[in-house]
Amino acid sequence: MAETPEETAARRKWQHDHPEEYRAKRQAQFEKKAARIERDHKCYVLRMRGWKWLEIARAVGFKFPANAEKAYKRAFAEHAAALTQEREAARIKSELERDEIRKQGWELAAGARDERARAQALGIVLKVNAEDRKMLGLDAPPAVSMPLARNPDDAKIEIVLLEPKKVAK
Repeated sequence: MAETPEETAARRKWQHDHPEEYRAKRQAQFEKKAARIERDHKCYVLRMRGWKWLEIARAVGFKFPANAEKAYKRAFAEHAAALTQEREAARIKSELERDEIRKQGWELAAGARDERARAQALGIVLKVNAEDRKMLGLDAPPAVSMPLARNPDDAKIEIVLLEPKKVAK
């Protein structure tokens, strides 16, 4: 629920009138959040080591195992978000590197004095393009969808023997 403009003004006035109390309050909030993050991370590490929720709860100081599980899930979500960001950064870096290699390959091909050097430079460009197609999934076989029968009696199974000579009678 958002603050009304009057509540915002009153809060800011209090912050201005009581800077030491406000600073202490904010410091306490930061310390509480830091302790929660540290506890969540400990739950994550212990769970990755194979500990049970009850063992984690006791080690960390939770009263109930469900709280340890919630802390683990918060830490897992933070780790997953960090990994996603790292993966995206690596993907962008890789894309920029491939673009630079492709550019240099075209420049080498354009400035090549003989056909062999031009062919080598174009080979580099083709390899980079193949890597791009692979990364984008353009060379993957098309997905095939087959409708399923709603009633098992409607389903027909057809068996095709490719080498009838090997079938025993």
